[in-house]
Amino acid sequence: MCNVGMELSKSNGCVGGTWVLRNERGVVLCHSRRVFSRIRSRDDAKLVVVLWAFESMRSQRQTNIVFAGEFGDLFGALQRPRAWPSFLHQICVMEKELEGITNWKLKVVTREANIGAFFIAQSVIKYGLVNSYVAIGHPSWLFEFFVNESRNL
Repeated sequence: MCNVGMELSKSNGCVGGTWVLRNERGVVLCHSRRVFSRIRSRDDAKLVVVLWAFESMRSQRQTNIVFAGEFGDLFGALQRPRAWPSFLHQICVMEKELEGITNWKLKVVTREANIGAFFIAQSVIKYGLVNSYVAIGHPSWLFEFFVNESRNL
């Protein structure tokens, strides 16, 4: 599973994005954080973060993946394009990014179910941690959170 999270600062147009890749037992294999700038709206922020997560999983050579996040509109449009005709552009660019991932699913989750990814994304905005990176495992500062969370899955 790939949990995808984001946090937007409307005051400066910055978005913190993150993805957390877990194995079937919920143990974090790796994660990434990235800052995006000059983002004009929440809709734009959601799209750039989702596209980045899709591209990242393709780069990580993940071929069987469930993307989970608070992206009901984007995920809904991709799963049922006829019901979301105003999302045609977003659907096209998301489908393009998913090429090469042979088996993918989308899962809309609540903030509570995605809180680890949200905390990492929030660190960009709340604490000014703007260095983008990919790392093995979970962030050390969230050690207890992710260990306890994987035990409860």
